[in-house]
Amino acid sequence: MKSLTNKLFLGIALVPLFFSANLGALEDTDTKQAIAVAEAIDAMVRSTRSMYTRTVVTKLKKDGKGAKQRSEILRGFVPLPAQFVRNVALHLENSPASEKFKIELRSNWNLNPEQGLQDNFEMAGWKYLMRQQDAAGGNLQGIKWDPYIKVEYQGEKQVLRYFSADTAVAQACAGCHNSWENRASVKKLRGEANMEPGKTFRLNELIGAVSISVALN
Repeated sequence: MKSLTNKLFLGIALVPLFFSANLGALEDTDTKQAIAVAEAIDAMVRSTRSMYTRTVVTKLKKDGKGAKQRSEILRGFVPLPAQFVRNVALHLENSPASEKFKIELRSNWNLNPEQGLQDNFEMAGWKYLMRQQDAAGGNLQGIKWDPYIKVEYQGEKQVLRYFSADTAVAQACAGCHNSWENRASVKKLRGEANMEPGKTFRLNELIGAVSISVALN
């Protein structure tokens, strides 16, 4: 665990550790190191997506192209930022790193069936994040998001799971998601899931989550 932590810390300025209430007394060295690893991975995911958006998507958009959902069949277009991050995560699953950690993007407002909330941990994590947003009222910018963290067993493997808020950090993010929510096909999808169609996201509102698993043994 120590060698993995050192590699992930290289060149990354980490924010202070935040321990969720559900961790209880789990403050042993391995757990603390796993939380630090999860925070480092979380920071890298967000930085990678941000730089991809700024240096690739924005540049192509100025050139008259940009990012599209079906970019693989469109000349001059690239994947959407969320798709790009998912592709990175899928690539990691086929590498030796998958034995140490995994990354997923999750949302209750997912478009891809594989990126919805998948298990009890993620459903509890989503509720935990929503409670923070609800408690903030209209002051979404002032939320100091606390990740949902839990140590659990997956078979014989002990894993630390980390679930952090992914918000609309720019109006363009909210606008893009809102355009999808207003499509007839997505409205139908929401209705079938007993969700209110035509969702309008605000700046700094919770849109999704970064779900990270770090092996403890």
